Amino acid sequence: MNAIGCIVGFLCGLLGGVLWVRYVLPMAPRPPKDPPSWLERHQQLRHTEAMTTSQSKLDAQRHEVQRQTLHLHLSPHFMFNALSSVQWQAAQGKWANAQSTLASFTHLWNKHWSVHQQPFHSLQEELESMGQCVALESVRLARPVDWQLKVSEAVFTEGQLPALLLQPALENAMWHGLAHLEGTPKLLIEVLPLNDWPCGVEIRLLDNGVGLPSQHVVPTPSRHGSASVGLDLVRQKLTLAHPEASFHLAPATPPWTTAAVFKLPLTLPET
Repeated sequence: MNAIGCIVGFLCGLLGGVLWVRYVLPMAPRPPKDPPSWLERHQQLRHTEAMTTSQSKLDAQRHEVQRQTLHLHLSPHFMFNALSSVQWQAAQGKWANAQSTLASFTHLWNKHWSVHQQPFHSLQEELESMGQCVALESVRLARPVDWQLKVSEAVFTEGQLPALLLQPALENAMWHGLAHLEGTPKLLIEVLPLNDWPCGVEIRLLDNGVGLPSQHVVPTPSRHGSASVGLDLVRQKLTLAHPEASFHLAPATPPWTTAAVFKLPLTLPET
């Protein structure tokens, strides 16, 4: 009997151990295990990617707000100058000319307003718009402007740049340079390839006007005041388009007196 009791006791103990391991032990709390290193790296990469995407969106929104702010500064300046041309012709009784000028103004204003929806357009479109600006501003000068356009064959004219980027510099040349010239006003827009970037260009706007303030002996209406505000806005607009793009005014080689020089990369048109 003692042997049977030992065997029964052994089997009961064995069964209890099995039941403990099978049902009780899995329910007991276990110390947490460290996550595998690959999982930590994956989570860090996802967090970094999310932060980068968020920062890129914030930067894009900030640039868009800055661009629209600059455009709102330039719009009243453009409207005032253009409507002054129409007003001057109407006051002179030149109604046909005033009507033609108003049509040119309407076309340019539509282009100016569309900048909100299409902030970039082709170099070819920019140069065509500048031709219309010259025609419009010539009316205000009350005399024709002898102007030329020279574009190197190596320049990709379908490349994109900020719309109406050249306009304030052209207005500056017309009204703070050529307006006070006794001789024939002349203007040249020259576009050359620039090897600093793929599709890089250097755009030179040259005039034979009174020159920069440092070139004067007798004080004359110079390129200061409201003109400098417009040109500062151009620099900011250019910087938003590309951080290394540049704009400056400099004395020019005769027969020219002043050069407005833009250096920037053109972007490829969207397909």
